[in-house]
Amino acid sequence: MTVAEEVIEGFKMTEIGLLPEDWDTVKVGTVFEFSKKPRSLEIKNTEIIPFIPMEFISDDNKAIRGWQTKRFSEISSGTFVFKNDLIIAKITPSFENGKQAILNNLPKDFGYATTEVWVMHPKDDKVHSDFFFNLIRIPSIRNGLAQ
Repeated sequence: MTVAEEVIEGFKMTEIGLLPEDWDTVKVGTVFEFSKKPRSLEIKNTEIIPFIPMEFISDDNKAIRGWQTKRFSEISSGTFVFKNDLIIAKITPSFENGKQAILNNLPKDFGYATTEVWVMHPKDDKVHSDFFFNLIRIPSIRNGLAQ
């Protein structure tokens, strides 16, 4: 029996490798959705909003390095984000370099980020953004996504 075939107690073999027995493998779209501003959320032009430019997104740390504060009226373009969303750079070379973050340290429940990111919002509280964050940091997976 090879290591790949060996089943460890409490784990099961799946198409992506060993996972805890109570986990399922699913397509990303079943557990994440792209964030968008809720229609019911009204933001006043004078409201101060955290804004995340690309340079504040790390390629070696899970958290953003910070944010700019802007009045809503000063944000000419941006992508709506919720606190705890996963953001992933979608431009070259930032994607290939691994620029991504989980917005745990956002100072408000929402904000805006550069339009150069995808924003992944968990569909429910069973979704572990950390798992997906770490999964797409694996070079072979990231390189496959880049092609």
